[in-house]
Amino acid sequence: GQGEFINSKLAKIKLRADVKILNLGFRDVPACGQNIEVLEFHGLDANSISNAIKQTMDSRTAKS
Repeated sequence: GQGEFINSKLAKIKLRADVKILNLGFRDVPACGQNIEVLEFHGLDANSISNAIKQTMDSRTAKS
């Protein structure tokens, strides 16, 4: 998807190794329902995205 495309372009410009890339998006066929229900189900609502970013930042900080 778009994340893989962007990752490949960043790899070509030799992005620094210490930069963490977090890919978010649908991994399966989207569930049916209201927009917010579908986003929540797939972890793409605001809270889920915020939590994913926090976890990524926390894991990066723990390794430093």
